[in-house]
Amino acid sequence: TTPAITGVTSSTLIHVNQFKQRLFFVEKNTLNAWYLPVSSIGGAAAKLDFSSLFSLGGHLMAMGTWTIDGGAGMDDYAVWITSEGEVAVYGGTDPSSSTTWGLVGIYRIGKPIGRRCMIKMSGDLLIVTYDGIVPLSKALRGRGSEESSLSRKIRSVVSEDAITYGNNFGWQIIQFPSVNMLVVNVPLLENSSARQYVMNTITGAWCRFIDIDSYCYELFNEHLYFGTTGKVCKFWDITSDLGFNIDASVKQAWSYFGRRNQLKKWNMVRPILMTDGIISPVIAINTDFENVDPTSNPTFVELPGSAWDTSSWDTSSWTPTVGVQKTWQSVKGLGYAGSFRMKVSSNAPTVSWPSTDYIFEGAGYL
Repeated sequence: TTPAITGVTSSTLIHVNQFKQRLFFVEKNTLNAWYLPVSSIGGAAAKLDFSSLFSLGGHLMAMGTWTIDGGAGMDDYAVWITSEGEVAVYGGTDPSSSTTWGLVGIYRIGKPIGRRCMIKMSGDLLIVTYDGIVPLSKALRGRGSEESSLSRKIRSVVSEDAITYGNNFGWQIIQFPSVNMLVVNVPLLENSSARQYVMNTITGAWCRFIDIDSYCYELFNEHLYFGTTGKVCKFWDITSDLGFNIDASVKQAWSYFGRRNQLKKWNMVRPILMTDGIISPVIAINTDFENVDPTSNPTFVELPGSAWDTSSWDTSSWTPTVGVQKTWQSVKGLGYAGSFRMKVSSNAPTVSWPSTDYIFEGAGYL
């Protein structure tokens, strides 16, 4: 038989979350949640009415599962968030019984952005809000704390995008564990244009991807896929963008290099690059908070090699191994603070950038 959900118009259920062996749903444009019997994907749904609980009104946006240690070991809690940024946390197993289900607390955080605004990561819940991307465990300590925001390093651009594009459909946060990525999709124009903020989950460093016009993301067999107009695409699979070059432009954080009051003259920079080809980046040094982009075009050379397990053994050449490029390049810059700029382009060789070396000389004191 075809499973059916009864007791509610199932077409109005727009969000689903699994919690304690039950499926919970959010009913569109209401403060109602619904849940099914244990270990069921159909049957009679029961309602949870939060209308008397949330003082600011609005409607339910999403539900998540929050894993915390309450003092007697790890436990899961059910979390609902409204369009106004109110959060309800419940503990227990059976919502129909007051002895096994209870309210833990009501909290206030920034308003969430989009229906796919929450993701579970390392037990915590990450939420995309107008205050930034915040872990629930820190957000509940109070709004306005910069330390509570995971996106504090890029807070200005995230804030601008939230104000400008916050009402567009397509916002989503998703983790890509196999490559240590956290991806936040920002729809610039609904169904036509988007960009992504991507965080390295090991270092906490952020970057921005452009020209990936995606509307939704999902993990399948540890691979990340996204939906776009008329098709589904595999994310981060090859070293080209449908055969075209992938261009990278980087600008490091400003630094006084330990000598804040000393004028400096930068002479040379050596980016350390790890690649299985030959990469010729374009580099420059910006000084004293100027923003000058390198104007030349970077190039690359693909070294010959053959695919493993498809090419003829003892006939085809070996696939090139990853080597380290350590080439000093001349730069010109005079100032107190410096920021390294680099452009790289490739559609075949892989490239990573672990560090940078500098040569500069003191040019005087105040």
